[in-house]
Amino acid sequence: MSTGIKPVNPGTMCHYCLEGKLKECPHRKHFAPGTYHMEFIHTDIGGPFPVTGHKGQRYWVTFLDDYTKDAKVVAITTKDEFFIVFKRFLEHNKRPKNRCHRVRLDNSGEARLMEFRKTCMDHRIELEITTAEQHKQNGAAERLNGNIMEKLHPTLLNAKLLKKYWPEVLKAIVYIRRCCPSAMLGMTPYEKCYGTKPDLAHLWIIGAHGYMLKPSSKCRKLIDTKSKQCILLPYSGGSLYVVLKEGGKIIRTNNVIFNEQKIMLETHELSSQPPVLVDIEDRPVLPNLPPGSNVIPAALPKSQKRPCAENLLDAPNVDAGEKMHNLTELEPLDNESSPTAQKRQVNPTPEGNVHTVTNCPGLLCISSRRTKGQHPHRWAMLGTLISTAVDTADPFEPKTLGEAQTDPLWECWKAAMAEEKQSLDDNHTWNIVNKPEHRKVLRGKWVFKHKRFEQKEGIDYNETFALVVKPMSHKAIFAVTTAVDLYIEQIDVKTAFLYGDIDEGIYVEQPNGLDQILGKVCLLKKALYGLKQSPRIWYNTLAEFLKGLGFHELSSDLGVFTQGNYYMAMYVDDLLFVGPKKSEIEKVKQSLNKRFEMTDLDLCSYYLGMSVRRDLVNRALFLGQRAYLDKVIRDFGMAECKPVSLPMDPNIKLQAMPANYEPPPADLHWYASCVGSLMYAMLRTRSDIAFAVSTLSRYMAKPGPEHITAAKRVLRYLKSSINLELTFRGDLRFLIGYTDADWVGDIDTRCSTSGYLFNVGSGSISWSSKRQPTVSLSSCEAEYQGQTQATKEAMWLCRLLNELVDEGEPNTTIIYRDNQGALTLAKNLTQHGRTKHIDIQHHFVREKQAAGKVDLRYMPTAEELADGLTKALPGEAFRHFWIGLGLEER
Repeated sequence: MSTGIKPVNPGTMCHYCLEGKLKECPHRKHFAPGTYHMEFIHTDIGGPFPVTGHKGQRYWVTFLDDYTKDAKVVAITTKDEFFIVFKRFLEHNKRPKNRCHRVRLDNSGEARLMEFRKTCMDHRIELEITTAEQHKQNGAAERLNGNIMEKLHPTLLNAKLLKKYWPEVLKAIVYIRRCCPSAMLGMTPYEKCYGTKPDLAHLWIIGAHGYMLKPSSKCRKLIDTKSKQCILLPYSGGSLYVVLKEGGKIIRTNNVIFNEQKIMLETHELSSQPPVLVDIEDRPVLPNLPPGSNVIPAALPKSQKRPCAENLLDAPNVDAGEKMHNLTELEPLDNESSPTAQKRQVNPTPEGNVHTVTNCPGLLCISSRRTKGQHPHRWAMLGTLISTAVDTADPFEPKTLGEAQTDPLWECWKAAMAEEKQSLDDNHTWNIVNKPEHRKVLRGKWVFKHKRFEQKEGIDYNETFALVVKPMSHKAIFAVTTAVDLYIEQIDVKTAFLYGDIDEGIYVEQPNGLDQILGKVCLLKKALYGLKQSPRIWYNTLAEFLKGLGFHELSSDLGVFTQGNYYMAMYVDDLLFVGPKKSEIEKVKQSLNKRFEMTDLDLCSYYLGMSVRRDLVNRALFLGQRAYLDKVIRDFGMAECKPVSLPMDPNIKLQAMPANYEPPPADLHWYASCVGSLMYAMLRTRSDIAFAVSTLSRYMAKPGPEHITAAKRVLRYLKSSINLELTFRGDLRFLIGYTDADWVGDIDTRCSTSGYLFNVGSGSISWSSKRQPTVSLSSCEAEYQGQTQATKEAMWLCRLLNELVDEGEPNTTIIYRDNQGALTLAKNLTQHGRTKHIDIQHHFVREKQAAGKVDLRYMPTAEELADGLTKALPGEAFRHFWIGLGLEER
């Protein structure tokens, strides 16, 4: 013992010891268990899932009943949907005697929502919110999430399903869980909940292939097939199944026969396969890639890039916005919990009437190589690279018929080819004729993607164009719709290009791989995917039919058709239909459906990669791209990046790389893909990144490290502002424009950057940020050139709006700018030495100013909204800029 130390009062507290030594207190269970069904609910939000679901889902919500251990799961797009899902869960499980008294959840954002708290107060529900970062306090829900996620990945692999169908498989896992015995209960959650043992006779292996009965309306001929191939996703209670059919369409049906023998056989073969010794040195050495890289290294031999078997049931063409219009809406909460649903069983099929079904495999790309005995580390890397490439291509298909023939699934490919050819024959797509002399016979490949370079202009085609509605036009339509409370509905045309007749003589070789007639070729009567003129033929076909219904195209935009107060915007096979009366819209849709096979998507909620939300009470419409931007951020390896508040650093000026600089091929590919993805977002809703995208696009030929860093900064900004939505509110106002220019802003060329934007109320409908083609000798000249481009856009927008809303003569468009010299120059019709060198086209603005078409006015720079389209702005100025654009945070 030491001496000379005075004893310390035991009640004295050392603050420094507490700051440096404090440990987490032991966790004690401090809540009373539930005593009846629905009394006490544990809930939690899981995610984000690394792969976006087929409807854009990134998260899932679980509800666990403490008394019965019964669980529910619902996939959601954003965490904001938790409140809606919670309300529907309460309504779905409302019983006179079993009222929810308590809900336990994490202390996260959803728990702090005022609507959520108000709903709990209205239903007299006590909230038990856990302490921050104390996940074990909500251990029941956390453990449930962990258990179902453990089962999700193996189930997807065994079923060979694409990962985007994880929300459906998640439902199936939870459905099966409630039918499995619980050690804590001594029975199944289903029996605890309903008092009867669950009947498992209706359960099949997830991913089992089968044949479903086609509706009688689809069997128009006696010789038509009575069934279609499908794949089992989740169960929907009793004898009702959720299946995936051709084209990626998800439906509920009970008229289906499954064959799970193939999946069981494949699993047995894999498990019983003896180990195979592999010489590791014969395998390629894979170079290290940066995290998130989407590029397959050039060092990988071509022979190793084996093609995968493409899903025969998936739609062959998916656009950049990842359209999923063929997916039908499923009920948000399953009805499988009902005992009544359990009793609706199909009688077992008699032994002699069992139909053996030969199936094509599932929705995952499959390699024919055995993986047993291979070196785990290197082949895991190779699998990662190939899966990355598959995600980028989405989906990968055999490049040639030879590759398909060597695939172990050749019989399935052959059957699909025969079915496709039969469909083309039924549609009278071609005539079999003698091979002509002195004419080019085009070659085709499965699935009929013709080699366009073999068509010669003037011989095989005369006119080509792919007509789509302009981005400014559909935003103007949304603005008009909001102002006058119109309905917005959406239609998707199936195989649109096959409806048009070809007016030129085009010859195609007979399809390879099937029976052929020697010396004969196909003379096309209908358009095919891959022909240069197919978009034009489809447009003419649809336009002619719509004219028969009384519609006519706008002279300002041939992609928009109108009949009175009804508008139809055409984006290839995607039709946006707007009008004041739903009954009249239905009549037109019925007429269209008689001529073309269509999918009626009803009210528009997702259009060209944009979510469409409406607030009818406050007359507001919101266009957002959260799902698209989230995918872009993940695809380019920036999911874990640190967000920033500005898309470009105002203190950094980008410059071109030296002439002798050669960028790595991987950088070229990454940069071009990134800028292209950003440009799509900018053209739709994100005008706040217009200047950044315009600047980045100047360096596509030779992107350097600083350019790649700048592109990543834009992605970081988008992550911080992913919830911004372009908003249209209230009445339609007169067109107002803003224009500005940044003199000699480009360091390399000394050219100026000009920008403009136009709005008809709260939201912008047109914007541009572009480097001028010539060098301006003064800021006045740069501004003068910029206001000329703005005037030309104003004239076109006036014509468009006048055709959409016929109110007689168009009003004078006011255009604001912050340069007095350019205003004076536009109003002064005299020539003098300082302006005589300016191109005559830029004096166009003088003519329109004198004619009263436009009215150029001065606005101080601090209030000029177009300033952010010509230069990188600092914090507060940039916020003022994007608010003026009509962007609002959701």
